[in-house]
Amino acid sequence: MSESMPQHTCFSSNMTQLLLMSFVVFACPGMFNALNSIGLGGDPAMGRIVNTCLYGTWMLTSSFAPTVVNVMGAKWAMLFGTLGYPIYSLAMFYHRRVWAVLAGCLLGLSAGLLWTAQGQLMMSYPDKTRVARFVAIFWGIFNSGGVLGCLMAFFINIDDDAEGSKASGGVSLSAATYWMFFTIMCCGAALSMVLLPLNRVTRKTTGGQVECVLDAPAETGQTAETPSMDLLLREIRRTRRAFGNPVMLLLIPFMFYSNFFYEYHFGMIGALFNGRTGSLTAALYWIAQILGSFILQAFLDWDGWSLERRMRLSFVGIMTYVAATWTFGGYIQYSYTVSDTIQGLDINGQSKSPIAAMVCLCLWGFVDSFVQVWSYWMMSQLSDVPEELACFTAFYKLWQNAGAFCSFLLGLQRSYVLSFWVNIALIGLLIPPTSLAIIRARTGSAAAKEEKATACACDADTNSTSSTTENSEQP
Repeated sequence: MSESMPQHTCFSSNMTQLLLMSFVVFACPGMFNALNSIGLGGDPAMGRIVNTCLYGTWMLTSSFAPTVVNVMGAKWAMLFGTLGYPIYSLAMFYHRRVWAVLAGCLLGLSAGLLWTAQGQLMMSYPDKTRVARFVAIFWGIFNSGGVLGCLMAFFINIDDDAEGSKASGGVSLSAATYWMFFTIMCCGAALSMVLLPLNRVTRKTTGGQVECVLDAPAETGQTAETPSMDLLLREIRRTRRAFGNPVMLLLIPFMFYSNFFYEYHFGMIGALFNGRTGSLTAALYWIAQILGSFILQAFLDWDGWSLERRMRLSFVGIMTYVAATWTFGGYIQYSYTVSDTIQGLDINGQSKSPIAAMVCLCLWGFVDSFVQVWSYWMMSQLSDVPEELACFTAFYKLWQNAGAFCSFLLGLQRSYVLSFWVNIALIGLLIPPTSLAIIRARTGSAAAKEEKATACACDADTNSTSSTTENSEQP
């Protein structure tokens, strides 16, 4: 007898749950991005301290986050993962060095859980043919938080048209700005409570049938009878295996680079612009991220070309665009003489026009979305097991945050020229191993297809044999 089809409701559908999860991330990391992108939280010096603590702690958290998420469950990991964000906004408001260090470390712990759970959910909700679409929808909503937060900061600071040393752009934002971010982040933490566990989320197949995103716990081995220590040891072994995946190891330089440029980008906003111009520029940065995610998604999910060809051509296109925008960035670096000295340029000011720098930063927003969406799409092609996807996400975040940690350490040297050339060097170094990773992934994908076809053929032969045997036994 066949099992009954699971009940598919609007609330249990994978798309609804994706939207709810995306709005949680919109309200917490999205608002963090908005505040952090406005000159590193309104104070570049304090922001570098917080971000160094954040990414250093997050890097360490990523080593055990998959085990915690797989044992605790993604829903509760998301809840605990949101708690560090409101505290960060308070730390930036009060400008106390000790509180900044503590807030950065706490945020690193909570963010490690949140983003590991987020990666597991986002890549598990769809089947493999729709992964890029789901990633793009998430990325669009998530970065809408950055857009909305920056626009609100822009309007709050719209009357501040001071330039040069009198500008507030890199020194402080109004108190209302920080309390606005704090309130929204608290709402995001509360929203995480409505998420469903994966075994209660449903989706429709291409044939119109309804299936659960994750099989019942009894089928995945996570039963009530499983001893806690055995479950813990099993997840530790799973994490170790995932962290040793050959394709993931080859992608380390790409992952390391994927957040390395944040310190340079956001530090430049704080160094060049005043409050309202910096907020507007950051909003354009996040708008470019939204547009970029949907542009790349359309190509990655297009079935007109093979998976292997899309892997190769998408990477070539991304690296070509990265090279072009950083060439433009070199012009901005040297023509504006970007340094730790705050210039406080205003969009309607009487000093040097900030338009070229604003355009460059907007173009760099596309770079960020291309790199991140492509990374998640590549990982989703390596497995469809939620627990393993959580491990891949944590491995990605470990090296991504290692890059961000090193970049903010480098930023403490307060040399934008040095940061610029280190970014250029990393771009050149990541190309060979990432190319090898694509070749390895293509080979693995072909082998998996062949194995699946063989398994299907064996099943068909078995069913045929069983049918013949039954017919021969009939009187």
